[in-house]
Amino acid sequence: MKKSILLLSALFLLLNVGMAQIVSENKYQEEWNKVYALEDGNLPRSIIESVDSIFQKAIKEENTPQVIKALLYKNKAKQRIDRDDNIQIFSDLKSLLIKAESKSDRALLYSMLAELYGNYYYENRWTIDHRTNLEYTPEDMKTWSKNNVYDKVIECLNQSVADAETLKGYTTKEYEDIIFMGISAPEYYPTMYDFLMYRAIAILRKHEVYQADYRKYDEPHTWELLSVSAKEFVKIDIDRDNKYIIFRYYQQYLKDLLSRNMIPSIIHTEMDKIEYMSGLKSNQIKDKEIAFAERLFDEYKENESALELIL
Repeated sequence: MKKSILLLSALFLLLNVGMAQIVSENKYQEEWNKVYALEDGNLPRSIIESVDSIFQKAIKEENTPQVIKALLYKNKAKQRIDRDDNIQIFSDLKSLLIKAESKSDRALLYSMLAELYGNYYYENRWTIDHRTNLEYTPEDMKTWSKNNVYDKVIECLNQSVADAETLKGYTTKEYEDIIFMGISAPEYYPTMYDFLMYRAIAILRKHEVYQADYRKYDEPHTWELLSVSAKEFVKIDIDRDNKYIIFRYYQQYLKDLLSRNMIPSIIHTEMDKIEYMSGLKSNQIKDKEIAFAERLFDEYKENESALELIL
């Protein structure tokens, strides 16, 4: 499984087996400091024992963020002992998903699973890419084809943001034990819905790097059509083909941001979309990207967030 942290511009969520040592001021700090010390000493079996203690405490106190963090560290330690043990984390998170009562907890778990499925493909892509696409999904994920993995990523991402209104009632502060927010991030992503939508887009961008056949946009979805302002972009009838799914996510999120008049987030998401499109076409449209930023500045120049477009 890929051991890296998914960077989300101004914020990131510690979701995979390569977590950094983030110490938040909570009653678990002493226990986690012990775990971090054991990590420095490369003592995976001792880590498992210590994390199990945290896990049981978190279960008793119904502290979902700590339960998740403990599971991730436990699986990380297990992989140090057995490098091939990269499947158990899926079963652990699915078990948590079944037990989770909070819709926000469930959404977060779905988002985690989406990233882990994508990472699993990346780690095993040579083997998976040599398999013929299947029309069904085998129970044993070690036999999955590429379309099985990609479909599962999309399924989990859709579930992670399905209940938008409920997720807007939760803030990321409630998950500060496993979420680290940059200084300006709360302005752009104040709720769990905002965080998970931006995260879904980031996962799709990352995953499409390994899905070359989806990394394009052609007729009828040209640059000229997709690079219009947010108010026009949300009106476009985007093809349902999965190679355009990331644009449907941009569209869904921008539509919601416009309804809440969240100008800083609109600007940030607009530029993220254009950066993504520019990456697909390399340097062919750099001038168009600059022209888009200038047009965006003219549209929102009364808002101080627009200054970022000219810095």
